[in-house]
Amino acid sequence: MKAQSPFISHTIIIGITVFVIIVMLFALNYFKEEYQVFEGENEMKNVCLLLKNGIEKIYHPENAGYLNTSSQMGMILLDLPLRIADMKYNIRFVNATIEVKSTKINQTCNLWKNATYIGSSSGGLTEISWIRLGQNDIIQMRNV
Repeated sequence: MKAQSPFISHTIIIGITVFVIIVMLFALNYFKEEYQVFEGENEMKNVCLLLKNGIEKIYHPENAGYLNTSSQMGMILLDLPLRIADMKYNIRFVNATIEVKSTKINQTCNLWKNATYIGSSSGGLTEISWIRLGQNDIIQMRNV
């Protein structure tokens, strides 16, 4: 009976090791993707809440009902994250909603104020302003 060659034994061990490493890399990549989506959704919800709270702080049309001029009524600067879950993203107003989009995740949240919403941002320092044009209220968002 002949013994197994050391060359064959080493080849089998190296093959099994490579297979285990490849399986682990695929598993880690899968869990990273899942965590990125989970974390991204939560961060996008927080960005929506931050924008809603910013609008709530500046927009008080009941206090300016008598004004009929075209002027900026309020402004707030928000320091939004540059990336969400390590992905670039864009925010824009669509009718009366805030739409936050990235390559993998989309989040939409509704606004409750009766105004015209315009503008977009890609994170970073963002200005939200309330402009009154006659009797029309405009909420504008832009990068600073």
